Order: sequence, then structure tokens, then C-alpha cells
Amino acid sequence: MSKKDPTISFSVDLSDEEDPDILEYFTGSREPISSDENAQVEFEAELPAKYEVCDRCRGKGTHVNPNIDGNGLTAEDFAEDPDFKEDYFSGVYDVTCQECEGLRVVPVLDEENIPPKILKMYREDQEQQAEWDAEDRYWRRLESGGEY
Repeated sequence: MSKKDPTISFSVDLSDEEDPDILEYFTGSREPISSDENAQVEFEAELPAKYEVCDRCRGKGTHVNPNIDGNGLTAEDFAEDPDFKEDYFSGVYDVTCQECEGLRVVPVLDEENIPPKILKMYREDQEQQAEWDAEDRYWRRLESGGEY
């Protein structure tokens, strides 16, 4: 990989890992990691990635400000105010893409160049993170009286 190739960071606890292929990928050694019984052994790897066109802006680098159309618009919204319709479609309400930050592309995993065991670990980690994020959103809504 050259310095310009994109990567995606992946952090993993290897304190209980025994698979030599996984250990070698993260540590460069196939030997199990010795640590205290309760200690976590975190390693971070840069997984190979490639650039793909941003889904949010479709490669334009901008999109309509979510404060304008985040709850959806109807034909009635445009019929009531023809100037709004003209401004909306001409880009007056556009902002820099929140996903790609105007770059028009985003890094995505280059799955063909990641060992299957590592890819499985990454996907499991992403699923766990998504569950935690959903739980956080649930509790924030609950604590705010459901108004989140």
C-alpha cells in the first residue's frame, strides 16, 4: 500500500486470542500474548480500503441542508412557494456533504485484500458498535421524555 491508499482503523482486544493467523496480522508474531488475567491487550490495525463515490451526495460533494428537507418535502411545499422550489433545486440550500466532507468519495473496506478471519472480526465489531449506538440513542430518547 502506498501512503495515498486509504485505510480504515480497527481496534481489537487480543488478550484472549489464540488464533496464530489473527495474532500475526495484528502483532507480527504468531505467539499468544501473555498478560495479566484481567488485562486487556488492545491492538490497532489499518485495514486496506478503497475509495467509492459517496452515497450521501452521490459524488457531488454537497447535499441539501437536512434542516430544510430532513423531515421530507411534498409537492405541496413547492406549489405553495414557487421561489422556494426554484431555490431548492438550484442549490441555494446546499451544504458541504456531511459524510465525505466535500471530497465526493469515502473510504470503504477493500474486502478482497483482508483475510477472512480479520474481516469477520471487523464485521462483528461493527455489529456490536451498532448495537451499543442504538442502545445509547434509546436511553437518550428515554431520558429526554421521548423527544429526541
